[in-house]
Amino acid sequence: MAKNKKVDLKKLLGDKFDSAFKKTLSKSNMSTYMGELAETVKVRTRLGGLAEKDQGSKSKIKPLKPSTIKYRQYLKKKGELSGLTTPKKSNLTMTGQLLDALTGKGLRVAIGIISVKSTRRKDRDLKNSDVAKYVSDQGRPFLNLTSKEVKELAQNIKRDLVKLLRKK
Repeated sequence: MAKNKKVDLKKLLGDKFDSAFKKTLSKSNMSTYMGELAETVKVRTRLGGLAEKDQGSKSKIKPLKPSTIKYRQYLKKKGELSGLTTPKKSNLTMTGQLLDALTGKGLRVAIGIISVKSTRRKDRDLKNSDVAKYVSDQGRPFLNLTSKEVKELAQNIKRDLVKLLRKK
């Protein structure tokens, strides 16, 4: 009786697995996955959460300084504060422009990126990328992904891969 049986999936599935894998993680599908991740980061951040380190746990964004709260109250009176925040809520959404500039893009098979479009901000000469760097340097690293977000991405990819394998 044999103790071990070597199973070569490549031989069993042939090119079926390779083509399903490449299709699941194609550039266009990676763009979809990265777009979904960018939306997840936007929602999490607008709700006041962040991941201090990649694949860490979710934590709350540091509270705002009194001077920032005062400035946001001024912006609210002028009607320039985003409707997605309040003067006292710490969620990187003073105008909403930074989070709205988040995009996801597939670069090639199995490689994607979430980035901040480096457009000029309406209110200043700063670029969104400058503001993103500033808020990260201030202890608000909003582009990191939580372990739960990474797990959800892996589950979505697995679901799509299994769907393709069952089809063929």
